[in-house]
Amino acid sequence: MLANGKSRRMGVNKLWLPYRGKPIIEAVIAKAKEANLQGVYVVISEVDHALNRLVKRYGCQAVTLNCSRKGIGYSLASAIRRLPMQAQAAMVLLADQPQIHVQDMSGIKQQFKTWRMRITEDEPCIIQTRYRRGEEGHPTLFSSHFFSELAMLKGDIGAKKLIGQYSCHVQLHISNHLYPPDVDTTTDYLRLITDIGGMKP
Repeated sequence: MLANGKSRRMGVNKLWLPYRGKPIIEAVIAKAKEANLQGVYVVISEVDHALNRLVKRYGCQAVTLNCSRKGIGYSLASAIRRLPMQAQAAMVLLADQPQIHVQDMSGIKQQFKTWRMRITEDEPCIIQTRYRRGEEGHPTLFSSHFFSELAMLKGDIGAKKLIGQYSCHVQLHISNHLYPPDVDTTTDYLRLITDIGGMKP
């Protein structure tokens, strides 16, 4: 889970803004735990001690970085390098999507398990979510075959490049939900707390 951005467009740390009785970041962590994801790693700034305590309270692992300006690719690579050797896959989540759905996380997890049981060879796998109106995005799962390349990411080049490069290994998880938008601006946040358009968490 990537949670070490600077919130420049918001002007305040957006992850601590309230959403349905808890901070945005806590809403996402709680959903990851509800989906029974094993080994939740949260990438945070090393100076955000309050967030470090929150992450640990939920039984998650904090991956602390000393600079958020190195980009989303560097953040993701740092988390991948912390995974245990026996990890079979990693699901990428964004901490500023509090309307992400537990059902989609659980569905991708089950889809990967079913695929692993069905295949006869050790094949690579990427599972990306496609939402009701056709948008594709997070949660996205990468099998361990891609860990070495994910661990080399730098700057603002995230995993999207790998998805395009290895499109032959991409499966879709078809979601019945609307896309859970990122909260990047004040307008985004106002839409979030008023559930404009009928979006529900």
